[in-house]
Amino acid sequence: MMILLKLFRAVYCLLFIVFLNPGFVFSQQSKNELAPVTDSVRITKLAEQADLLASTQPDSALIYYTKADSICQVAGNEKLFLDFYSLYSWVLNNQNRFDESLKLGQRALAVSQKLNSNLDIAHAYSSIGLVYVNMSYYQLALENYFKVEGKNIAAVIIEGIQGVGGINVATNSFLQLIRKLCTEYGAVYIADGIQCGYGRSGKFFSHDHAGVNADIYSMAKGMGNGFPVAGIIIAPHIAPKHFMLGTTFGGNHLACAAALAVLEVIEREDLMNNARQTGSYLMEKLSAIPQIKNVRGVGLMIGFDVPDELKDLRKNLLWKQKIFTGEAKPNVIRLLPSLALKKRDAEDFIDALKEEIQLLTSGQSGAQTINVSIPTESVGK
Repeated sequence: MMILLKLFRAVYCLLFIVFLNPGFVFSQQSKNELAPVTDSVRITKLAEQADLLASTQPDSALIYYTKADSICQVAGNEKLFLDFYSLYSWVLNNQNRFDESLKLGQRALAVSQKLNSNLDIAHAYSSIGLVYVNMSYYQLALENYFKVEGKNIAAVIIEGIQGVGGINVATNSFLQLIRKLCTEYGAVYIADGIQCGYGRSGKFFSHDHAGVNADIYSMAKGMGNGFPVAGIIIAPHIAPKHFMLGTTFGGNHLACAAALAVLEVIEREDLMNNARQTGSYLMEKLSAIPQIKNVRGVGLMIGFDVPDELKDLRKNLLWKQKIFTGEAKPNVIRLLPSLALKKRDAEDFIDALKEEIQLLTSGQSGAQTINVSIPTESVGK
């Protein structure tokens, strides 16, 4: 009887230990099997802490990002690196650590290609392009690169004003340098005018503000005012040839009629001048609002930075004021309204913006969580 009692106590103690410490039963498993789970948790926690500090305590944020990145590389967990690299790069650029940010962006692109992930390529290129950096740094880098690789460079493609990148305006001197280097080394200057072209900046192409002529201009979006159409303009020294350009909408008579109508309206209603005047008014009024930062842009292509305490501003403008704005990560609101926007419409926007800022800063936004469900059978119809 005593033996059975002792045996029962032993089993009970064992069960009690396992219940309090489930990891006890795995103690004999390989540490390597558990390490990836532990590393993933550590990486996530470090990155989350860094994200919280990115705007207010960048030095501390970089410490957390560096630790998270180090674990990613040791553990080979490249997927988690893609989850936090964008803000990591943003902090580096704000600290003027451009070389480190450049390498980070290059690595992000390489990892994305390796994993075949859905990485936002525009943001990856932002890390190695012009976003959040001193333009003069890249002018020097561009000159040095042409000196070394000039004869191997086929073309330079650039937006005069970055769209998805966050409304960053290329300086006139930078665009002029590109023109000079392309001419000197025989490269093609390609002006991306998809977002910043077609009158949005107050000139037909935003590159026109720098007084340069590109060899190729790309056009779309505003070209058809909503109708699907796109095109390119080529300089006289590039000989056009049959079958040189292939496109899904090529040769579409309706699209061409829509594009011609847009040009007629732009000219008849003097919309480029309207973009200049209304854009200048918006820039002036936005710059006078102390809660928003870094107002920039040209014409009716404007962006500004939103602090953490106003993170719900864009959502509130949409749901409460019925005003739709664009965004760019991590904290940019983008304005690309109709070129026909009138001053009274701009005034209404400024009033709505101030109202929502006031409510958010006073803690009385009354923001509500709205769940929108779409019946399965209606999708795609």
